[in-house]
This record gives sequence, C-alpha cells and structure tokens, in this order.
Amino acid sequence: MANTEQKIWQYFKSKGLNDYGIAGLMGNLYAESGLRPTNLQNTFEKKLGLADEEYTAAVDSGAYTNFVKDSAGYGLAQWTYWSRKQNLINFAKQQKKSIGDLDMQLDFLYKELSENYKTVLKTLCSATSVLEASNSVLLNFERPADQSVTVQNRRAGFGNTYYDKYATKKETQQGGNGKMKYSKSNPPLVCMQTNSTCYKGTSTMQVKGILWHSTGANNPLLSRYVQPTDGASDYDKMIKLLGKNKYGTDWNHTRQNAGLNCWIGKLADGSVTTVQTMPWNYRPWGCGSGAKGSCNTGWIQFEICEDALTDKNYFNAVYKEAVELTAYLCTLYGLNPKGTTVLNGVTVPVILCHADSHKLGLGSNHGDVLHWFKKYGKTMDDVRNDVAALMGSNIEDSTPTPVAPTPQMYRVRKSWANAASQKGAYMNLDNAKKCCDAAGEGYFVYDAKGVQVYPNKIEVKPAEPTPSAPAADLKVGDKIKLVAGSTYSSGKSIPAWVFKSVLYCREIRKDGTVVFSTQKTGAITGVIKKTSIQGYEGGSSAPTVATSYKVKITADVLNVRKGPGTNNAITCRVKKNEVYTIVGESNGWGKLKSGAGWISLAYTKKL
Repeated sequence: MANTEQKIWQYFKSKGLNDYGIAGLMGNLYAESGLRPTNLQNTFEKKLGLADEEYTAAVDSGAYTNFVKDSAGYGLAQWTYWSRKQNLINFAKQQKKSIGDLDMQLDFLYKELSENYKTVLKTLCSATSVLEASNSVLLNFERPADQSVTVQNRRAGFGNTYYDKYATKKETQQGGNGKMKYSKSNPPLVCMQTNSTCYKGTSTMQVKGILWHSTGANNPLLSRYVQPTDGASDYDKMIKLLGKNKYGTDWNHTRQNAGLNCWIGKLADGSVTTVQTMPWNYRPWGCGSGAKGSCNTGWIQFEICEDALTDKNYFNAVYKEAVELTAYLCTLYGLNPKGTTVLNGVTVPVILCHADSHKLGLGSNHGDVLHWFKKYGKTMDDVRNDVAALMGSNIEDSTPTPVAPTPQMYRVRKSWANAASQKGAYMNLDNAKKCCDAAGEGYFVYDAKGVQVYPNKIEVKPAEPTPSAPAADLKVGDKIKLVAGSTYSSGKSIPAWVFKSVLYCREIRKDGTVVFSTQKTGAITGVIKKTSIQGYEGGSSAPTVATSYKVKITADVLNVRKGPGTNNAITCRVKKNEVYTIVGESNGWGKLKSGAGWISLAYTKKL
C-alpha cells in the first residue's frame, strides 16, 4: 500500500500540485476507494455477485457489458455517473490498459481535472491548507450525498495523514539546531531483546502516541537494562557498544515480566543515545493499568536511565535525545505532538509520561518522569512544544488527524467459498463485525485473502501451569491470600510480614502472573504466579441472568470480552452510539446476542 501511496503522491507532484493539494485529493480518494483502483462500490458487490477483482476482469474481458450504465461506483475516485464511466472505459481502451490499472486511472483523473474541473485543479496547485484542498475536491469534484462538516473534517483528516507522511517539509526536518537526528534512513540503534517475556508474549498494536518513563534507579548505563541475545549475529558489536552486564540484571530474560520498545542512556563510551529493543508496533508492558484501562495499548514506550538526579548536563543530554526520538516517532506514524486521542472514553495526549497515565486512570501509580523534570524546570508541555519545534511545525493544540489504516475489503459470509451468502463488504473492519453480529450465528468476517478474522478462531498455545481453582475467576480489586511459603515470580522469597497483610490483586497479566499490593491504589508490593494464590474474596463468578433488551454504547470505544470481567480476553470492540441486543447479565456485564462476548453495561444506555 505504501508503494501505491507514494506513486500517487509523486504523480501529482510531477503535475504541479502543491503538498496541501495532493494531500487533500488523496484524503478524498482514500475515503472513496481506499486508494484501490479496482474497488467496486460495496453495495454492488452483493447486488452483482462480483468481488472487486472479478468485476474488473469481467469488464476487461467483455463478459460484463453494463459497466457504463450500472450506476456502480468504481476505481480510485468511485466514478459513478454514466458519462464519466463511458469516458473512463474509452480512455482505458485507448491506452490498452485494464479498467483497474492504477497508472491509467491517474492519467484519466488528471485529464478530468485539467479539462472539466479547472477551478478544482487551480485550488489544488495553490491551496494553503489541507482542509481547503480537501473541500474543493469534496464539494466540487466528488460531490457525495453527505457533504456535512463532519465529512469535511474526516476527509481532511485523512489528507493530513498523507501530508504528515509525504510533504516536503518532512524531507528537511529543521529543528532549533538543524536537521532531526533520526529518520527512516538513519534510525536509532537496534538491539532486539528477543529473550524477554514481553517480546515473546506480547501482541502488535496500532500506534496512537509515545509515553515517557525514567528508571528510578541511579544507573545511567544502558548495559544495566539492555543486552543482546546470545548467538545474535551482532552480539560482539553490541557488547562493545553497550558494555557487558556481568550480573545478568538486564531485561533480556524470560524472568523479567516487563518490556519496552526502547531505552535512552549511556553507551560504554559515555555517549548518550537510544537503543530500540522491540519493534515499534509491539505492545509494551510498561505503564501497568489503572481503573480505566492501560496506555500499554497504543503508546510506544521508552525508559530514560536515571542517574543520581544531580547532573544537569546529563539531564539535558537525555532530554534532548528523548525529544529527538519522540519527534522521529511522531513523524514515522503521522502523529500530532500536541494532539490528543481517545482510549476507553478518556481523552489522552499523544505524548505523555507514566505519571500522566496514572492520573488519567490508564496506568499504575508512578511519578516518572515528573519527579526528575521538576528539578530542572521542565514539564510535559515543554516536551510537546520542543517536539513540535523540532519537527519544523507550528502545530496548534488539537485532536489528532485520523491515521489511515491499510485498506482492504472485509466480507461477511457463511464461508469464504459461499459468495452467495454474502451480507456485505466493508473497508472498515468494525462495520463488518457489526454486520456479522446482526447476521447472527453461522456468519463470519473474512479478509481479502479469505482468512477468517472474526469471530476470532481459537489459537492453540502451549499448555501453561493450571492455576489453582480458587484463582480461576480472580479479578482486579479482589482481596487475595497467598499459599504459605510462596515466592515472587522471580523466585525471590516473600517477607513474612506480607503473608500477614491484607493483599489486593492489582493487575492480572497475560503470562499468568498477578501484580498484588497491600493497598488498593498506590505502590505495588510484588508479582506472583496465580498458583501462589490459595483464596480470595469477591472473585466468584455471578450467575448469568437471562434477559433480552437493547443498549446503545456510550463510550467512544468499548471492549467486548470472552467473559463478564476485565480479566477475560478481548474478542473485538464496539463503538459509540452502536446498538446491540443483550441476552444475559452477570455482575454488571451484558452478553451480546451475537455470541461475540460480553460488554460492561456501565458504558451503555438501555433503550
């Protein structure tokens, strides 16, 4: 998809459109077709019984003869009106190209703009904002039925994504002291910690922002936390750069139940740099969770190695490095450094720190990095401003522009082979899931390759130790009692006073371990295996009460889980104002009629 985006961008660049104009045009094309030249209007797939590729092939071969008059939107711009489709197919025949050929459609699109939509083309060459260019295309070229302000903003949002990704200003990122340190051609140092539990057991995520941490320990050396995997091809090189951790206290071990995307600190020679330790889109196990969820879902996270917090020169060096890294990541993922996004109904800054996540109810109770910042007069607002300045942008505080996902069609059918059973085809997976839920049992969502993506197939994993029966329904907030003689998950002994204290479950991790504490909020006491819990209060499953009524979702995004409780795995997500039928209740949770799972009724309105 990136090649298609680049090709379209470069094509219109060569035709004299400015960056705002190209971005505004591409945002509209994405909204129309997902930048797919073979795209057939969704509603006509079922009507005609043809998928995109089948329709294209049938038109090319002459087997389908109603291309001009069928009123079906087609191609990059979803050409629909008969005269424009007649011109398109004639143009394709003249060039001896497929009706779905990208290069042919770009030539035809420019031909239309230069001959029949000269005012639009003029705007695309002189626009002073993405919104101006986008609205010119929306209102004067595409002219869909819905031209509301909401649609205008959404399409301009898509355009802003392409502007951030491809505009010329990104080629020469000018900061206060010159160019940005990191770029696609000059990324940070990489030392993937492939032996860590997080690296092996985490999942991928859609990147929404960047979260800063600092270690809370007086050791600025990267080697304390980062070491290469034994047998890695660059092992000797990395040891020379980092230095050898002689005590095995680094995080590249299965016993370490945490993991981050990168670290900032000193190399063996004393220079300050960044080392990437997991792919950027790997979900970190960094900030823990709070009452409203966790910023682990969506935020790239890094630790800054602290010293004794008395060296201003070291602070300035790592602060500058962290700003450089954050600017690079914002550029890489098209993020607005002064923007916000929404997670579980909470408005969250694109750039924040661990302490911020806790205040928002989306992280555990830590003070980093603010405890360090206060010593040198820095705030997270300073961070956002410095990152924006380094990116060469004078960005206003705003909500982030939508990040355009890699588009593809999701089809709702009884089976991939049974095309006649198709209920619909969608570019948005959430819409496909909604259609699947409405269709009922026996229907599934398939991606463009025919792979079932919803409901999720059960993944068979290696057997793990079976937790003792009393902990099977354990939930966050339950009081727990430890088995006598238990140890922390690291193998270290638990002090006697802990066994005598009232203990609370604070977090249940994917690897089967449990974070616990002597208090409901605040500092944690340690991490144990579930098998170390012999009893608890408040965790038994409430019976499911049969019922039947409809609810409307009130949260922006709400997780659907396998069972009634946050300790159950997420199966999918539903969105604000969508309506679903509840057929069972249990402990404040409602069971969806479709069988997709359970939702918290606290974030719904009964209809």
